Amino acid sequence: MAPIDLYIEQMKTMTAIRLVTVVPNNNVATAMLPSTFPTNDDFRVEMNRRLAFDMNKGGMRPKTWSSTATTTQQSRLPMDEVAATVVAVFPNLKVPTKPSKLTQVTPEDAEAYMKAKEGVRKTI
Repeated sequence: MAPIDLYIEQMKTMTAIRLVTVVPNNNVATAMLPSTFPTNDDFRVEMNRRLAFDMNKGGMRPKTWSSTATTTQQSRLPMDEVAATVVAVFPNLKVPTKPSKLTQVTPEDAEAYMKAKEGVRKTI
């Protein structure tokens, strides 16, 4: 049996894949992704969490999802962490749309989604 840390990492990555591949109009969590994160739909929910840090000019701001900084003093907001987790799964940030009954996707998107899930399972 594999160590529990590996199972936790797999569950975290699989959840992140599910969140970023859903159409934002159908899932409020996906609609809260950072506006700079590339999805097939640009719909985003208006939120003031990020603005709270923008007003604090002298204090520590959270890391963005695309940040490669390794400082331990800064951390990411939860949806930025989800976006950063997915960067390793999808090369060149070509995030597909998850196939569902509500969305018709291209065969390439369906194949990319399934490959990402299988890749995570095999890697971990």
